[in-house]
Amino acid sequence: MGDTSSVHDFTFSGLLVVSVVGFCCIYLLAQITKRRRWSLSKRAEDQPHFGRAFILMAAAFGAFSMFSYQAFKESSVNYDIGNPSVRTFGLRVIPARFTVETRNLFVIKVTQDDYECGRISGRIDELGYKQEFTRSELFHGVRSEINPRQPGIFQMRFYCDERAVASVPVTVTLPKTALPSRVVWELDAGDVTYQTSSFEIPVFVRALEIRGNRKAPFAVSNDTKFLVEDDKGNVKPFELTIPKNTALSAPVPLPFPINADYQLLAFNQNSRQRSQPLNLVWKQRGPQLHLAVSPNTINIYSVPISARVATVYIEGKGKLVSPTVPLSVIVQPPINLLFDPNSQLPLSPQAPSGQVHIHGAGTSGMFTAVFEEPTLGLSSQMNIHVLSIGKFLIWAALAGLLGVLMGRGFDLFTEKGWRLFITLGTAAVAGLALYFAIVSQYIPPHPDESALAFMQASFIGMIGGYMGLGVFKILAKVFGAP
Repeated sequence: MGDTSSVHDFTFSGLLVVSVVGFCCIYLLAQITKRRRWSLSKRAEDQPHFGRAFILMAAAFGAFSMFSYQAFKESSVNYDIGNPSVRTFGLRVIPARFTVETRNLFVIKVTQDDYECGRISGRIDELGYKQEFTRSELFHGVRSEINPRQPGIFQMRFYCDERAVASVPVTVTLPKTALPSRVVWELDAGDVTYQTSSFEIPVFVRALEIRGNRKAPFAVSNDTKFLVEDDKGNVKPFELTIPKNTALSAPVPLPFPINADYQLLAFNQNSRQRSQPLNLVWKQRGPQLHLAVSPNTINIYSVPISARVATVYIEGKGKLVSPTVPLSVIVQPPINLLFDPNSQLPLSPQAPSGQVHIHGAGTSGMFTAVFEEPTLGLSSQMNIHVLSIGKFLIWAALAGLLGVLMGRGFDLFTEKGWRLFITLGTAAVAGLALYFAIVSQYIPPHPDESALAFMQASFIGMIGGYMGLGVFKILAKVFGAP
């Protein structure tokens, strides 16, 4: 592609030479004809008519030459502006052949710009290419790049103020490689993910070209469809497609429940060539599962009004996993704590988690509860620290002394010796006994765990001390003493 003004100048010069030569030939022919006529005819009046005919012929030939030149010039300009070679614009694209899905560098240079635009826009609409250039950049040669997504022949069009001034054909081809010795289909899968209610694993197929001991992606020339089947029949057949000019299909999510076991094969629907088998086994591909107990460590008092709740569920990748079939968790509580349920805890797709209610049973210390799920081979433990209520009992006994003082007043101090000792001891024991009976839920009312506090122990102990031996009468009636 070069400057076409020189072509036009050459054409004009050629037409001018042709016109002069033609004119001379006509003149010589006219002279020969004139002499011959003079020799055959003696009439001098024929000379003026011959001269006029000669002048008309010369004028017609000159007009034809100029008209031909003008028509050629106009047709040449129109062709060059709309023609892919863009010779009128004096523009070069080096190189004009690109490789698909590859970063291609090229240079654009303008040798003559008859339009004198400040900025020129270059576009390839089919490939999504668009770039703005200044007039100075184009005259000095500007570098650009393109990463075409499909092969073919396209037009790189140039615009000046949204007016098309030139276009250049560019070719996008597939990578030039040697003929593959062998193309294979490889079936593969991604990482397991947990969706709303179950696990899924993405499955895809890729085209590979075997080059010696190496494998390289191979772009297929047409959409290539595959039918994926499970030899074990645990999943329904499904389709995968490698799009044209690519080497990898879009992934298809496949349900992947706990204990899943698939052996997949992909069959090319055109050639029936199959891929290598893909084994998807839960124990190999699935995430590590845990039998979670939350909380796994609790503190509880050694009386029944102290209660805790633990939640048991299956966990995978930090999330609750819903089992696909009903499961049963075996509960093994320590003998000195009350568990509900105390033997088995069911888990199901509808109820993927279960709760265990724990109460104190009178013994303090450190204990461990064990939970097991035999189907999946999972187990977990919960550490339980049982706290003593001794401090609250002592506080209730002291409050009993205050209660008897409030009941007897200063008359309490009129008693001497062992009588005073018995009175005070009875009040302390009464306060302690009443508090213990209430928090152990032997007698009503049945408070909640808020009763395990110094203020509540003081109040109940004072009542016990005030009532004195009457507390024992109440306890005797409760326990059936005569």
